[in-house]
Amino acid sequence: MRIAYFDCLSGASGDMILASLIDAGVEISDIYEVLQGLSLGKFNVSTHRVQKGGISGLRFQVEFEEEPEHERTLGDITRLIEESELARDVKVQSLEIFCRLAEAEAEVHDTSADQVHFHEVGALDSIVDIVGAVVGLSMLDVEDVCFGPLALGSGSVTCRHGTIPVPAPATLQLVKGFRVVQTDTNGEMLTPTGASILTSLGTQGAVPSDMVLAATGCGAGSAERESGRPNVLRVLVGETIRGMEDTSVLMMEANIDDMSPELYPSVFEKLLAAGALDVTATPVLMKKGRPGHLLSVMVEEDRRAAIEEVLFRHTTTFGLRCARVERSCLERAEDVVDTPYGPVKIKKAFYGGSFLRAAPEYEDCMRVAEENGISLREVYEAVAARTCREAQERS
Repeated sequence: MRIAYFDCLSGASGDMILASLIDAGVEISDIYEVLQGLSLGKFNVSTHRVQKGGISGLRFQVEFEEEPEHERTLGDITRLIEESELARDVKVQSLEIFCRLAEAEAEVHDTSADQVHFHEVGALDSIVDIVGAVVGLSMLDVEDVCFGPLALGSGSVTCRHGTIPVPAPATLQLVKGFRVVQTDTNGEMLTPTGASILTSLGTQGAVPSDMVLAATGCGAGSAERESGRPNVLRVLVGETIRGMEDTSVLMMEANIDDMSPELYPSVFEKLLAAGALDVTATPVLMKKGRPGHLLSVMVEEDRRAAIEEVLFRHTTTFGLRCARVERSCLERAEDVVDTPYGPVKIKKAFYGGSFLRAAPEYEDCMRVAEENGISLREVYEAVAARTCREAQERS
């Protein structure tokens, strides 16, 4: 799988994301040609290399010969993109980013997304940044986007609404549920456009442990940081081993010795509904010789806050431990097999593109068993016989 990982310890903006992708190997002429499919009028794009805190980065700029001075609604931008000559997947992803921006702005201004009037975000250069970033990722054949902790600035910025604090209110809405890093750097480090691109297209985590690095890019912002922090965004593009999914996840744990066993099934259901990847309870002997349970929850980093809320609200724990662990998963696919009792859903596992094994879905087997008045064992045996025959036919 081809992955793009964004290092955001100096923040991110739309033009920095696009610049980093161009620096990683996307031809700016190819970006420009695709953007001509949008009815944006006459414009030019350019890049030049700059130094930020001793680090060389690429600066991306767009200049319009005539830019209309009017605000745009989400409907205006949707029509602009839908009526363009862009590829369908580029349209879908670009509109997803703008929808999240509109929802964030609507939350801040206590209105609806379709009533939001974009100012800076609706400017033509921001449309170029967003659509260009989606196009750039596609040109690099990126299948998955990851990003690290999101650095926030401090102080204030001036916009159409006047002077607003940094991070901008819309930015804070967009990064809810994601890990952020507060810095003492004065100025806006993470813009609403940058936040919306990353959180719409990607997931937060570490660089995959088995990633083979193919290319890197460094996009530079326009501001000079007084703190000396280089105003750059780095992207790492590479391949992970096919047939295996190696990801960094969080393991959240709590020791519990004073909760009724009757409550555990409900807690498990709530944790899984909140996004837990796996939940287990292991008997342990705790301090003072008390028997208890170690409640362990595996979760993606962007669901950490939701899991914490469930654990604190619905268990008796007073504290949690959290550590990052590496998880390797086989490539999976869903299928249906025909048995004498009816169709049954199964999960197939692959390694390096080769089929390894299949397992029936428990709930589906229970349904088939009840419908036919037979035991669950008989359904499992029928599924095993069918998958065995399929394996023999393949060989």
